[in-house]
Amino acid sequence: MQSLKTSFWAPMLVAGLLLIAVLLAGCAQASAPQEPAQSGALGAPASPSAPAPELVMSDNKTGYDKTQAVIVNAIADGTYMEPVSYVSPGGIDELVISLAVKDDIITSVALEAITANNISSNYVANYNKNIQPLVIGKKINELNLPANVAGSSLTNAAFKQYVEGLIEKY
Repeated sequence: MQSLKTSFWAPMLVAGLLLIAVLLAGCAQASAPQEPAQSGALGAPASPSAPAPELVMSDNKTGYDKTQAVIVNAIADGTYMEPVSYVSPGGIDELVISLAVKDDIITSVALEAITANNISSNYVANYNKNIQPLVIGKKINELNLPANVAGSSLTNAAFKQYVEGLIEKY
């Protein structure tokens, strides 16, 4: 029975030691300083017309800081415009939502009804006017909108869903 236990654990121990050796070799290679390739004799440029190598300054940020800077942005800067549809008592309403974002801050928003009855068009127009102060200047991932804006809960729900979709998509 003793030889069975030894025959099971010996390969496992060897495999574990090999894995550790590979990981350590990878870490050592990743942290080794890279020397620039020399293009001419004694480090001189290959030809007199070749530009001198540029001195690259470090930004003094750790890998963690750089990762945090990327994570901080919920969405890339830009203007996002997509058609959105939702069901209202008058049928299916379609509108185009345009949203501009800079550094995760909403800089502009506009909604335009495409196919809607007169009542829905009025709701969308009123919503468009009243949503502006609620979202412009706010962080896109920290919006806290009420359930109803300008008497329009359905347009508001469609807008909230659109913003959540943008954050997930981009």
